[in-house]
Amino acid sequence: MKIPSICKSISSNLSHNLLLATSDDERHQYHSQALQEIGDKVIPALNRLPAEQGEGRPELDEARAAALELATIVCIGFVRNCTHFRWGISQLEEMSANCREPQLKKKLVIYTNQLKNKWNIAEPGGITHNPRARRVGQLPGESKTFANLLRITLLFGGALYFFTHIDLTSTIFPHWNEPRQPEQVQRVQVDRPQEAAMPTPQNNPAELKAEALSQPPERTVGSFYSYTDEKGVVHIVDDLDKVPNKFRKGMAVTTSSVPRNNVTPVVIKGNQVLVPVTLSHHGRSVEAMLLLDTGATITTINERLAALLGVAPAEMKQGTVRLADGRSVAAHGFVINGLAVGSKNLANLQASIIPGSGGEGHEGLLGMNFLKNFRYHVDFNRSVIEWGG
Repeated sequence: MKIPSICKSISSNLSHNLLLATSDDERHQYHSQALQEIGDKVIPALNRLPAEQGEGRPELDEARAAALELATIVCIGFVRNCTHFRWGISQLEEMSANCREPQLKKKLVIYTNQLKNKWNIAEPGGITHNPRARRVGQLPGESKTFANLLRITLLFGGALYFFTHIDLTSTIFPHWNEPRQPEQVQRVQVDRPQEAAMPTPQNNPAELKAEALSQPPERTVGSFYSYTDEKGVVHIVDDLDKVPNKFRKGMAVTTSSVPRNNVTPVVIKGNQVLVPVTLSHHGRSVEAMLLLDTGATITTINERLAALLGVAPAEMKQGTVRLADGRSVAAHGFVINGLAVGSKNLANLQASIIPGSGGEGHEGLLGMNFLKNFRYHVDFNRSVIEWGG
């Protein structure tokens, strides 16, 4: 059987099984089975194909494309639902070691690193116990060379800091600078007469500090306030009065010079951008967090949001949707009455319901069928989206 046919068979079986799955554990099991089939059937066949067909043949390009698409579909679901990190990483690394196709090997390494990052977030320090981590350790003899280089670097850096930050002249000859002090004081009094004439506060420093701490957070026009409640849910509001007092100590404040109606605060997690959206359907309005995904052609939501919006079965159309990296999954398409991100909104937007869609902190994907209608820029430093005109 040709590789594209094998890949299509594995993808069809996976889509069918995912529709029947009722839990994340079942979905992970089906993704694990599909991943095993890739390792047992697709990779060995792909390794043999260049010798059998020869480079530059259309059949080889077609086989590579089919294998890459299938690996993307399976690995995304596998990483998303994986909780047995040690086993999952070993599985992906073994497949990568056995694969001689450069593009597929690179793809497997990328998803291996994503799973390692997920493990590190869930269990800080757990990644150091990875049984395969020794493969990327230092080679014999490298440790001493690296340690010596590190010592030299630290010694040179310390000396440089000392000579550039320590005023040796003032240390050795402390009286050299004294004659210039009256001149400096006089210049301040002449250049800033109003400041010199201000009355001296009667409060002592301790009272002033206590008074400053008792003042409420400054209200700034154009600011957004984000805080996390007891359940770990992130809230983003545009008014300080909307932040409960018990959460104000740990809240984050985002200020922008851009007019507020052209800025939307977001949550940044690594390279992921979680966007607060408002979904409207059949007179219902639901607020949710969606992952900004420029590789997703269609905006997607999970079953929970669909239920809250009251999407009727008669509205849904069975089909598939293509997401980032060519991923195709089974979905139920429908037209949502409205979707808004800050001041930007669209009516009658095509959307899809994908079982299990979403991940940590979000319940679906904000796709290009919404984003392509607006000019926007994500400012990762300030955690905002700035919308163009």
